Amino acid sequence: MFEYACQSCGHHFELLVRERTRLACPSCDSEQLAKQLSVFAVSAPSARTAMAAAAPCGSCGHPDGPGACRVH
Repeated sequence: MFEYACQSCGHHFELLVRERTRLACPSCDSEQLAKQLSVFAVSAPSARTAMAAAAPCGSCGHPDGPGACRVH
């Protein structure tokens, strides 16, 4: 996946480039493209998400869920 800017019409777009992919602007069909710096994001579970996943009880973390421990 690459990001491009069309030098003819200014359209910015992403394109999944494979061996036979024709590099052309989807807006004006121009082949005068400038490859852009692509910034991608990777999300990781937050501490809260990780705790919730590891603690079905929500309070004590007992794997059998609420009411399965001595506390709740």
